[in-house]
Amino acid sequence: MKTRKRSMLRQSGSATRKLSQSKENSDKKNNTKNSKSRFDKIVNFMKKSKKEKIQKELLNLIQNREYCPILLGDGSAGTAYLPGIDKTFPYKIGNKIVHLPVVVKEVQTHHGEPLNDYDFGLDILDSKLYISGYTGLTTEALLLMLIDNLRNKTVHLPLLFAFGTCSNSKLDKLVDRLYTLKYGLDKPVELDLTRKVYNEDSLWNEGDDVPNLIFKNTLATLGRLLSFIHYSKNEDDTITLPNGIKCNISELYDYICISFFATHYLLTKNNIFPSDMHTENIFIHWLNETSYFNDKNIKNVEEIVYKIGNKYYKIKTFGFVIVLGDIGTFIAKIKKDVILIGHAPNIKTTFSQFNMRMKKQSKNMELIYNTVHSLTPRQYKNTIAYTILMNIEPYCTTPTTSYGLLGSDIAYLENMRTTPELLDFFYDKYGVRNYDQKNNNILITDD
Repeated sequence: MKTRKRSMLRQSGSATRKLSQSKENSDKKNNTKNSKSRFDKIVNFMKKSKKEKIQKELLNLIQNREYCPILLGDGSAGTAYLPGIDKTFPYKIGNKIVHLPVVVKEVQTHHGEPLNDYDFGLDILDSKLYISGYTGLTTEALLLMLIDNLRNKTVHLPLLFAFGTCSNSKLDKLVDRLYTLKYGLDKPVELDLTRKVYNEDSLWNEGDDVPNLIFKNTLATLGRLLSFIHYSKNEDDTITLPNGIKCNISELYDYICISFFATHYLLTKNNIFPSDMHTENIFIHWLNETSYFNDKNIKNVEEIVYKIGNKYYKIKTFGFVIVLGDIGTFIAKIKKDVILIGHAPNIKTTFSQFNMRMKKQSKNMELIYNTVHSLTPRQYKNTIAYTILMNIEPYCTTPTTSYGLLGSDIAYLENMRTTPELLDFFYDKYGVRNYDQKNNNILITDD
């Protein structure tokens, strides 16, 4: 009888564990649905509500404790906690659940409080509601939610899994934790830079005058990829990437520019205006078995065709795609009287300056200005960027140092070429008549 009772207890315990595991698996499968539903609810609220209601109720809608860590203990050596999420996030793609790598971004705090009082603002100025931030993550989370609706149109935008409002301070409705997709290689590459780094203007920006250096990096950003290319290039200006693919460096650079321009145009068509796109804010996604465009696995995609207006441009992927990753300074015109500004100190005195940035040509040359120095003179002369900067007005007669006038001189901004006009310079070399669908390519449009 006792034996039977023990057996029943074991079976009961096993059943309980199975039920617990089943519930855990069910919860994980619902992560994507729950997050997407929350994102849509917040975005729809901002788009459809009156500015006064948004000003009053937005933070209540944002507040979310679901993805906060569980505190285990706090001492002089630091804080111990269980993460509110695993190292991978179960993300629904089509009918599949794909476990994607996660990185957690936390806000800088001091004794539980944001570093500045102007961390987040909801201010009605000149009959418009300005949703603004500075040191925090709340506006970045809102921007990520807005672009989430464009991710079915492109592979070049970041993915937000979830966010948390985890602070125990009086400002506990502000976002202080983001869960986003992790980029870069699974294992870092290593380069011996001995005798390769001198006092020149080097891409390797840590200790240029140190004679013995090891470059070890997962190449998660464009800046680190360009460093790898700079120090690994062959004499014929080709590079063998970590995935084994060999390519011409100037051609690779042109492809990156086309991807950036196409994405910039898609965003501005949807009233989202990029900025601060330096090389460490543009991420590198190396194609792998968890790479998808909508419900299509793209790990073996070799070509991307972009349709901008009525023109098609074809590039090779070389096994990776760029992602406009850190979007914390973007601006979004949610509607005519509601503006979201990611990075805006002293918004009450500077709000009018941000209106100038809401032009489709604003910052569209930012990638080129931030990266051409990474090329050797010979590589640079073989790029379309060289043609634009050396032969096309206003770029050929305006010093690159004047690029800062974008924020203060409307005449300078209006002389800039539109993004489709800039893409036109790539058409002779990379344009195609139409999209010929194949297993190894995808089409990205501005529609």
